[in-house]
Amino acid sequence: IIKTERGNVLGRLKVTGKAVGETEIHAYAYSNHDIQATCRVRVVEPVYTKKLQLNVTEKELKKGESIQLTPMFSPTNVTCKELEWTSSNRYVASVSENGKVTADGDSVGRTVITAKALDGSGQTATCTISRYGQFDRPQAPVVLSSAPDKVVLKKVSGCEYSMDKVKWQDSNEFTGLTPEHSYTFYARKKADGYFRASEASAGTVVKTPADKKSGQKEPAKETPEEAPKKTSEETPAGFDTLKENRTYTYDLDGDGKKESVRIKAGKAQDDRYYEACVYVDGKKKLTLKEQWGFYSIEVRLITMSKKKVFLYIHPSGDNGDGQTAIYQYKNGKLKKSIDLGKLGRYAYVNKVTKNKITMECGDTSSAIGCFYYACDLVYKNGKLVLKTKTCTVNSYTTTKKGKRPYITAKKRMQLYKSHNTKQKSFVLKKGQKVKVLKFYAKGKTDWFLLKTSSGKSGWLAAEHTGMPQFEEAFGVA
Repeated sequence: IIKTERGNVLGRLKVTGKAVGETEIHAYAYSNHDIQATCRVRVVEPVYTKKLQLNVTEKELKKGESIQLTPMFSPTNVTCKELEWTSSNRYVASVSENGKVTADGDSVGRTVITAKALDGSGQTATCTISRYGQFDRPQAPVVLSSAPDKVVLKKVSGCEYSMDKVKWQDSNEFTGLTPEHSYTFYARKKADGYFRASEASAGTVVKTPADKKSGQKEPAKETPEEAPKKTSEETPAGFDTLKENRTYTYDLDGDGKKESVRIKAGKAQDDRYYEACVYVDGKKKLTLKEQWGFYSIEVRLITMSKKKVFLYIHPSGDNGDGQTAIYQYKNGKLKKSIDLGKLGRYAYVNKVTKNKITMECGDTSSAIGCFYYACDLVYKNGKLVLKTKTCTVNSYTTTKKGKRPYITAKKRMQLYKSHNTKQKSFVLKKGQKVKVLKFYAKGKTDWFLLKTSSGKSGWLAAEHTGMPQFEEAFGVA
């Protein structure tokens, strides 16, 4: 008979297994012992989970789509099959207590769904959920110039170009064309992060002019006395794209002798590569291995001057991810001059002069989502370094169109007069709108220079991980 101090009969009885064996639990009515019930209990040795798996380990979902995850226990006769379900980013996808995953909300990015066994074994299983957006279709390309064998289009940041909508190139220049021939050129926004490439623009038709060589007067040749002396500093600055499995010749180390350069991806497995090698004069000088594989490798030969020649190497995997870096050939070795992964998630060569390399970078902040900025690299003490850590923000991804639109604060936030001081500027109120102008990375904190429509400005400190701080921000993974 189970009762409290006041004599009230308890309606529930908790039974706890103490040891392996069998026993009977008897319950009697407090007022009449003839009324009773019996429960036979058998305590067994618990079987713990040794391995936990899910029926799906990776899945792409669109907004509103769902998927049911089913756990698989090993061994199959585990005693307790209860699970705890969590999502690393519920803005990308949420998960219910029975493992149903739903892509709700407008965020793009990646989240990891984790199932944890509650039998004390500590076993877990995960499924990665990805969501993608798509860039808007750009306008038809604008022609800057055309020659009998060459057409130059206006360069638009983030775009790539094609003549057949099949093969696309980063360069806005098309060479090796035929005189007096009509060509159609297209542009599209390149895939970047969790945004897929846009649809191809409308075509721009260009007819190359005739090659008027006849009747032209040959220009006078310079005599040795008249010809200006060319120094190594007059080497044209710029960059060339090197394609896979082709051999190129360049003076890589500035010693006046040309070396042969060849980039070769490893043997393809399924739909991707896992290794890439760089050969100089037929000898392997660099091997890059990617754990998750890559689809193509982007290599650019950068020339600042005769003595400053570099190789930009970017294996492009899922979402363009890859260990991007710039290397320099010295003393017969390819040495890493700068790890571009420290600049952000993405870093591309945009422009090269004799004094600097301008990079177009992209990253993701928990505060504002995906954003893109420009930074300059300069050559100092034998290495490439950032000219300044304070970078201009060119654009940031929001649910509204525009390069630098106004975004709305989700809460009150303290802004500061500088990214390196605790001197306060003003408090940004909930609902107030600002533009993002500058970016500065400092340890685990991202600093953004914000400006209101009334002209007030201040720096916001945002942790790398956390909740979005502006209503329009998305792309947080």
